Order: sequence, then structure tokens, then C-alpha cells
Amino acid sequence: RCRAAGHEARRAPLAPRLPDLAIVPNPFAGATSIFYELAGETEVEIAVYDIAGRLVARLEQGRRGAGSHALAWDGRSGAGRALAPATYFVRLSAGEASVVRKLTRAR
Repeated sequence: RCRAAGHEARRAPLAPRLPDLAIVPNPFAGATSIFYELAGETEVEIAVYDIAGRLVARLEQGRRGAGSHALAWDGRSGAGRALAPATYFVRLSAGEASVVRKLTRAR
């Protein structure tokens, strides 16, 4: 708590630290690499969504440790079909936090 001008105020809890997420190359034609960094051990899910918000691929799911992680994605759906050139969104969910990055699949 802190006191200011005769009033007591409660400090808001700190927001969870957002994980870092980078996609290289972006745009991509054949394959791309997804790099992410976690502040601590947590449950992780990395998923790809189309522009309408439909899940097209789940790339990673499970408990991961603190530090840097990387994975490659070949631009295929969860069913193994090559996705059309378009804009997609990659979402990294790590514990209570999530980060979204736009990804473009080129011809």
C-alpha cells in the first residue's frame, strides 16, 4: 500500500511478463523459423490461425523451461496440407500471457 494526499491506495498487481516471439523469415515461401523466449518454466502452446480466426495448425504444446526455444514450420496445416499464400497469425500462449504476431505466406 502507499499513502498519497491522505488516501490509501492499493498497488495493482504486476502484469505477467510477456514472452518474446519472433518469426524469420516473414514473409516466407517454403519454411519459416519461430523463436520464442520464456521468463520461467510454463505450459506453452504455439498455434497458427487464419484471417477468420480458425485454427489451422498447432505447432507446439506442453511444458517448456525458461530460456530460448526455436521451431521450424513448413507452412502446412495440422492435417498436412500446404496452406495457401495468405496472412496468418501465430499465437504463443505461455501460462497466463499470450503474444500474437502476423505472418505472411508468399507464393
